[in-house]
Amino acid sequence: MPTKSSNITSPNLTNHETISEWINHWTSFQPDLPAIVEPGRPALTYFELQREVLRIGQCLCGADLGRDDRVAVVFDSGIDLALTLLATACCMICAPVNPSLKSPELESYLKLIKATAVLLPETGMEVAHSVASSLGLPVVTLRTYEAGAPMSIGAAASNAVSAAGNTTKPDDIAFLLPTSGTTSTPKIVAVSHFSACADAKNIIQCLELTPKDRCLNVMPLFHVHALFAGLLASLIAGSQFISTTGFSADRFFLWLDEYRPTWYSAAPTIHQSVVNNARDLKNQNILSQHELRFVRSAAAPLPMRLLKNLEDTLGVPVIETYGMTEVRTFITSNPIPPGQRKAGSVGKAVGLDLGIMDTKGRLLPAGESGEVVVCGQDYIRGYETDERTNTLERENDWFRTGDEGELDKDGYLFITGRIKEIIIRGGMNVSPLEVERGLLSDSEICEAIVFPTSHQTLGQDIAAAVVLKHGSTLTESAVRAHAFLHMAEFKVPSQIFFVNHIPRSPTGKVKRLMMAELLKTELIQQKIPTTDPTEIELTEIFCEVLGLSSIGINDNFFAIGGDSLSGTHVINRVNDQFALALNPGILFRHPSISDLAAEINKLTVK
Repeated sequence: MPTKSSNITSPNLTNHETISEWINHWTSFQPDLPAIVEPGRPALTYFELQREVLRIGQCLCGADLGRDDRVAVVFDSGIDLALTLLATACCMICAPVNPSLKSPELESYLKLIKATAVLLPETGMEVAHSVASSLGLPVVTLRTYEAGAPMSIGAAASNAVSAAGNTTKPDDIAFLLPTSGTTSTPKIVAVSHFSACADAKNIIQCLELTPKDRCLNVMPLFHVHALFAGLLASLIAGSQFISTTGFSADRFFLWLDEYRPTWYSAAPTIHQSVVNNARDLKNQNILSQHELRFVRSAAAPLPMRLLKNLEDTLGVPVIETYGMTEVRTFITSNPIPPGQRKAGSVGKAVGLDLGIMDTKGRLLPAGESGEVVVCGQDYIRGYETDERTNTLERENDWFRTGDEGELDKDGYLFITGRIKEIIIRGGMNVSPLEVERGLLSDSEICEAIVFPTSHQTLGQDIAAAVVLKHGSTLTESAVRAHAFLHMAEFKVPSQIFFVNHIPRSPTGKVKRLMMAELLKTELIQQKIPTTDPTEIELTEIFCEVLGLSSIGINDNFFAIGGDSLSGTHVINRVNDQFALALNPGILFRHPSISDLAAEINKLTVK
């Protein structure tokens, strides 16, 4: 039977239902307290936050943009992005954009969301400038924020009208958010001010946030993880949001020491890096006096071993949660102690009704496995771009999540698998069909299938099997190099296999989820001994960083447990060892010891 959960509203929170109302609320109570902080830059107080949100809103309206305009915001993380997202959502429709998208991806996305303008920093983002120009979209540019100086907009009229934030209604759309499905075209979720604020208030109550809290954000702000569970929840709680420009293993511990955060939220791959780097003596000294009271884990399944190691390392509870862009940031959450947390569970329903449904649309009792479904008044209105999908993914008033799981007798949810084919790599949704389309743009590849493989920190990794045209001599490195030109880095497969044919069902559909099993012998590389000095040095570095006793020179770094964070650590060690200045991205292009050694030997030959 479904688990009932009423919409949660903390007794300490008012009933404000728009983002601008909350900013005004806390500015009236604590104008001089820090609202947003970025390392290396002056803090932004609640008064300054209100002022800048109003000023940006005035300028956007002065640029002939109104409540129904869809403004794509393309910024790197930090105070500047936080301000532009908040200001845009307060007076029109804000569409956060991943700044790493390549030209074809960005052009397709801007068309999909029906963007009417693009908001960019005054310098940089050349790709976005070019794409906006080619589409004939007006571009509004921002100068970066400086303490005491307005975050002015170059294209704005001096007599800009009053900010539209004061007239925003709860049902107005605040954000347009993409979510990848089983098709190559992302689906768009429209989130109202009411839903965004309701979600934030539920997060606040679950995590027991107060104005005394300080959230250290290490996730990208264009993603719902940081935008809702970090930025909005922090500001609606009247607390402080520390907006970094991205996770750094070295700087993370310095931030703990300097800013004294009370919590942070991240995907398992970041938690693993924290555990690994906590062994350093200087970091241990910082950990002995940190002020964290809990850590939140989301975006991908958290292995039990990692959960225990993280709790042992930090000495605070790790709170697992479960959510999705289509519904809300929090569908379920484990409670803060002394509330009961269950090993392997993502917690109980938060502000929504939760159930398990079979393929015939029948709700199942506790202990039976089926598809996770949710129901509630403030989840999505529907996908904007696919009415057929809206029908298929609903069963009466229930929304089908595409995840498989079961509820225990106490209402705790255990996720057991994923029904849809979407790959969640380190918290980022990747559509296999989109990656396949990019691979097939190479004229020497006639077939391609992209599929998930298990990964100890990313949750899932991406692999691809390709069929080459007859006579082709294309190599794995060449295929990967082509992929980097046509898609964002997080979508590029870690492993690429060459096969003679792609297995299909009798109806012609690809057997995507069978590929890892069919290629399991190729996924395990044979350990080949080496006498090359560079390969020997790299083997020692790889083993030490990954905590392994042995590695074959042809093993794929990402297939044996590596990720982008541990990869950065490897390349830093390589640069020190060989007196080089390699970019960490080289490991994505040359992920094996033999390939990387060949590149290093080319650079070090005298």
